[in-house]
Amino acid sequence: MAAGLLLAGVGGLLVWQGSGRTLTPGMSVQDTPISVQLDGPLPLDLASSAALTVGGDRTDLTITALNAGSPYALRGRAHHRARNPVQADVTRQGRAITAALRLNVQPLRERGVVISGPEGVQHRLEVGVSRDLPVTLSTSTASGDQNLSLTPLRLRALTVRSDSGDQTLTLPAREAGAVSAVSRSGAVTLTAPRGSLTDALRVNTGSGDQRLDLGSLTTQTLGVGTDSGRVRLTLPVLTGRGTVTTGSGDIRISATARTRGNLDVRSQSGHVTLILPPTLTARVRYPDRDTQTFPEGRPPSPTPALDVFVDAGSSTVTTTDPDRAPDPPSSSSRALTRR
Repeated sequence: MAAGLLLAGVGGLLVWQGSGRTLTPGMSVQDTPISVQLDGPLPLDLASSAALTVGGDRTDLTITALNAGSPYALRGRAHHRARNPVQADVTRQGRAITAALRLNVQPLRERGVVISGPEGVQHRLEVGVSRDLPVTLSTSTASGDQNLSLTPLRLRALTVRSDSGDQTLTLPAREAGAVSAVSRSGAVTLTAPRGSLTDALRVNTGSGDQRLDLGSLTTQTLGVGTDSGRVRLTLPVLTGRGTVTTGSGDIRISATARTRGNLDVRSQSGHVTLILPPTLTARVRYPDRDTQTFPEGRPPSPTPALDVFVDAGSSTVTTTDPDRAPDPPSSSSRALTRR
């Protein structure tokens, strides 16, 4: 019944042929199981919450949900060379579990040589998390990719960070706490399934592109920003206010029939395309020209479902027909196109 961490691995076999050379130690590849049980050291001592931190430098991360009724708070495996062991620290305070897992990859700087290899090994951490616990989850990588499929999970908060690795996230299909995804140059793909509800969602990249399918999400605040990456966003229901900001990256925003809220869009030199459903009442305001109201040809609504402020010079396209939304111009032309 004791809560603890199980780490075990079976190394592979390196075959050395030749003479007069030194074998680099620890090059065998192994899978190390990882598990933390829900049950504690005392009777009726099941965990009631968990805080999980998972990271690595050149390591791919995969986070999923364990099957319903699993006896584990978390369970998974590390795929790695023997010279790069997984680091684990698990503690329990009352019925709260705190677990930190990290898998770093040492550079090959030794003079040793392995004949016919070593072949490259992509180090991986694959972790399943209990869907029965409220979880605070943080992940980070340098160049590794991250794939988080969190649909059944109960998230108190989610923080995802990477340097150059890509991030692919599916949010819980239920209420969750604040969500933050930050990447310096990797791409971010984020999907909100039906039923998604968050306090706040923030996505920031340096040069990485963003593809954010948030049409099924309801959130109080939305913050999307990039220096030079492109943003392709399907709007959620905003109970508060949202912002989308780029330096030179192009922005393509699509609203749906359920879209509600207030949105600020700002770009220094990127091209902005705003696509509205034909029946959605909307107001699009600019700092330097007349306000547009939609649907076109109808009296403007005093309380539009979507109120947008766009500050992007003249490089703005607003349309009610997705098929007629042009691609961003390849030149520096900044002509305004209206349907």
